[in-house]
Amino acid sequence: MRFLSVIAGLTLLISACDSQHRRRENKSDVATAELLKKHVSVLAHDSLEGRLTGTIHEKKAANYIANQFKEIGLIYAPEFDGYFREFSFNTPFKLGENNLLEFMGEPLELENDWYPVPLGSSGELKGDVVNVAYGIKAQDLNFNNYSADDYSGKILLINLESPDGHHPHSKFKDYNSWRKRVEMAVAHNPSGIILHHSSENLGIEAMKGMTHIAREEMPIIHVSDSLAEILMGKEVRINGLIDLQQEEKQGINVLGYINNNAGKTVVVGAHYDHLGHGEYGNSREPNSTDIHNGADDNASGTATIIELAREVKIRGLKGNNYLFIAFSGEELGLIGSSAFCKTTGFDKLNISYMLNFDMVGRLKADSGINEIAITGTGTSPVWDSMITNYKMADVKVNTTSSGLGSSDHSSFYLEGIPAIHFFTGSHEDYHKPSDDTEKINFEGMEVVFNYAMNLLAELDNDSKLTFTKTQDKSTRSYSKLKVTLGIMPSYISNDEGLLIEAVTDGKPAQAAGIQRDDLIVRIGSHIVKDMGSYMEALMHFDKGDNTEVEVVRNGENVVLKVQF
Repeated sequence: MRFLSVIAGLTLLISACDSQHRRRENKSDVATAELLKKHVSVLAHDSLEGRLTGTIHEKKAANYIANQFKEIGLIYAPEFDGYFREFSFNTPFKLGENNLLEFMGEPLELENDWYPVPLGSSGELKGDVVNVAYGIKAQDLNFNNYSADDYSGKILLINLESPDGHHPHSKFKDYNSWRKRVEMAVAHNPSGIILHHSSENLGIEAMKGMTHIAREEMPIIHVSDSLAEILMGKEVRINGLIDLQQEEKQGINVLGYINNNAGKTVVVGAHYDHLGHGEYGNSREPNSTDIHNGADDNASGTATIIELAREVKIRGLKGNNYLFIAFSGEELGLIGSSAFCKTTGFDKLNISYMLNFDMVGRLKADSGINEIAITGTGTSPVWDSMITNYKMADVKVNTTSSGLGSSDHSSFYLEGIPAIHFFTGSHEDYHKPSDDTEKINFEGMEVVFNYAMNLLAELDNDSKLTFTKTQDKSTRSYSKLKVTLGIMPSYISNDEGLLIEAVTDGKPAQAAGIQRDDLIVRIGSHIVKDMGSYMEALMHFDKGDNTEVEVVRNGENVVLKVQF
């Protein structure tokens, strides 16, 4: 592999735990919590600069994990010629050096007067501007802003406001989506599209963050209100060049294998990548370039699977083969786990089930009871019965049946493999530079470790788990969401509704007055009972829409106005 020689030559960050691992035959002299802490301290250290996928710091983290696998005694997985497995990915879009827009021979100011929208593509934006008002064609309402069927060679100017305002009772609510209006415009064959809107939620600043959306094959820009007024004039022409850049890079999954010559394989996984300095736009502090160390997300999960690998070796579990995988690219959309599931090695492993660990470092105590969330319990009949029968002192387990979610277990579920995800709850530091080692509850991590190890031991019998498909309304809509409230939900709460763990600065929820510990029970006309119904509710809204959010606060129902 191309990276092997590079990785071998890296100056590695090796902590004191490396020499300690080499000195001892087993871990009887070192507490599990202490070992977990040493791994997290290395992976979440500033020197690894947030482990961004495709960077030298990801490679350093990958090499550290591979060294742990080697010392534990894990071997290469079948069909793989090393601990590392590369995969390709495309970075989010960023502005290139050749963005130019002129009007009447004068250049317009990029990021002030106008901004390229990554919904479109690179290319020349040159020609006559035609104002099509709101860009809506609604036969059922006898409303049409398009006077022609074909606008070849023209640049369409579209006001993203609604003809009767953005509100829940707008008769144009089925047409107010800015994406839908772009699609309507594209159907009329223009050479480019110009968007404008006075709301800050649809302004240039908002458009700058749209780096992960599907593209149309023509340039699309957003302009300021003042420039839009000028472009509404007759016989207006513009001349421009749009330059959007995207790089292809390589990420690395790290795999270690225990071969018991069994008929089935168990996969134990966690992602080790994080946000770097927030370069790809996933930070909850978007204006910060500080290191996002990701101690909980997900150095905690990575440390857990390293120690589970050690414990499986020490106990000598023989009923299954065991494959331990540290995935990269999770923060970019489960890229690493999805890539692994497309390998020939995956097909030959005959996987029985998968355990996933993502954010397991913040176990909380509620009246003396530790609470662990396990997602995916509906993916096999085994899970609910085992979780019900397996009791640990002071541990409460909250379960969700859906096999889909925003972590790597989803990639396995989609391939018909029973998969569950361990999680200890969201918190204010999620996707912020403040997610650091000193905030991790290592004794709590050991609780999760012990719980998972018990499951592995109980299922060490070489029998393949039965797969069941779950009701996945909640995550069916993930890729279709066009809006966000800007809240961090609590995945631990059992209340009917969606309990808010944290509210993100500068997002619609904060502007509406939504607070931490509010329980969302309704968005517009849509009742919210859980995470699934919350996601379903958001599907019905677009950028710029206004609606009501009803919350329960201190036992009282409060109705707040929100604009997405």
